[in-house]
Amino acid sequence: MLFAKEGAEVVITSRSQKRAEKKAEEIMERYGVKNIYGVQASKKEEFEKIISGKDVILSAGPPKINFITEDMWKKADNIKAMGDINAVSPVGIKGIKPGADGDIIDGVKIFGALGIGGLKMKLHKKAISELFNSSDIVFDVLEVYKLYSEL
Repeated sequence: MLFAKEGAEVVITSRSQKRAEKKAEEIMERYGVKNIYGVQASKKEEFEKIISGKDVILSAGPPKINFITEDMWKKADNIKAMGDINAVSPVGIKGIKPGADGDIIDGVKIFGALGIGGLKMKLHKKAISELFNSSDIVFDVLEVYKLYSEL
């Protein structure tokens, strides 16, 4: 949703086309964004097609499932940054180590689960400090994103 709010075209994958489309529709309706598409992907060929031409890849799938191999993303054109929130091996995107925090591999900026977690902790600390300034703050995803832009 945050990527879509920034104007990006977002593709959500699932093993089920129906589930992917439903999730995309839920997000667009809830947050008033557009350009989110649900696509079925469970085979190597499907993932290769989906990542081709994309600028940013974020893997947020279940633990111990490798969706994208290193050779797949290295031969894909256009990828500028990738992140994988899974710290359990094997990660969703092979070649991303959990501690990666903006590392550059073959021209691609890489973020692993622990690197992403470091940013999460900075946001968490900022949110807690804001709560000491005001007792009527509610932090939803959009409010946390605003805090991020202040970091």
